[in-house]
Amino acid sequence: MKKNIFINFLSLSITFIILFFLLKKVQWSLIKLVLHRLKIEYLILALLFSFLGNPIFNSLQWKMILEAMEYKVALKDILFLRISTAPFKSVLPLKVGDILRVIFLKRFYRVPLLISTLSVFSHLAINVLTCIVVFAVGAAFNAVIPLKCNIFTIHFLGLSVPIRNTLNIFKKMILKNFFIILCISLIRFFFEIFSFSIIGKALGIYIPLNKILLFYPLVSLIANLPLAFEGLGVREGSIILLFSSFALQEELFILGFLTSLICHFLVPFMGIFFVFKLLKDLNLKDEKI
Repeated sequence: MKKNIFINFLSLSITFIILFFLLKKVQWSLIKLVLHRLKIEYLILALLFSFLGNPIFNSLQWKMILEAMEYKVALKDILFLRISTAPFKSVLPLKVGDILRVIFLKRFYRVPLLISTLSVFSHLAINVLTCIVVFAVGAAFNAVIPLKCNIFTIHFLGLSVPIRNTLNIFKKMILKNFFIILCISLIRFFFEIFSFSIIGKALGIYIPLNKILLFYPLVSLIANLPLAFEGLGVREGSIILLFSSFALQEELFILGFLTSLICHFLVPFMGIFFVFKLLKDLNLKDEKI
C-alpha cells in the first residue's frame, strides 16, 4: 500500500516538475497570441476523430483479441468497460483500471484471470507494435533506418507471465485474426494522428505528414512510459523537442497540451459518468454470487 502511494506521488511529482519547467520557458504573451488565433471548428473535428479512435476502435480491437482467445464479449460491454474504468487508469496510475477490467471479465463472462490479463497486455503490446509499424513507415518515407527492439521479460499487473504461455496465445492470435487486430489498431492510431494534425491546423501549424508519421509514434511511445500522470508533460516536452523545426515552442506546447486533452483525457472525463454504474454492477454480481 505504501509502495502504491509512493508511486502515485512520484508520478504526479514528475508531471508537475516537467510542466513547471515547460511553463517557465514559454512566453505567456506568445501563448495568448497562439490561443487567440485558435480555430474552434477544427478542435471539434479533432474531437470527433479522437472519439472514433478512442474508445470505439480501441474497444473493437480488444473484442477481437478476446475472440482470438476464444472468448466472446459483447462490444457494448467492452465499450462500457473501457469508458467506465478510464478514470481509474488516469487518476490512479497503478493499473487499477486494468485490474477492474480483469475482474469484470471474470465475473460477467467467466474469462480466466490469466486470459483476461493477457488480453489486456496483448492490447497494450499491439498498440506498441502499431507505433513501431507507423514509425517504420515514417522512417521509410524519411530515409531513416528504423530501430530494432527485443523483449526479454514480461511483467504485468504484478504477475510474471510465462513467456511460453504468452507465445502460445499470441500464436493462436496470429493464426486466427492477428492481421485484422493490427489493422484495427493502425486505424485507431491514424485517428489519433489525424486529431494531432487537425489540432496543429487549428493553431496555424503546418507539419508535413511524413514528419508526423516519423515523430508522432515516438511521442506516443515516450508518453506511455510509466513516468508521468497520463503522459502529461512528457508528451508536451517530446512534441517540443521533436517538432521544434516546424513551430515556436509556445505553439508546440499548446499543440501538445490540446493533444493530451482531446486524445487522452476525453475518455476519462466521459468515464466519470459511468463509474458508479460499473461499481454498482460489480456489487450486484457479488450479491448474486
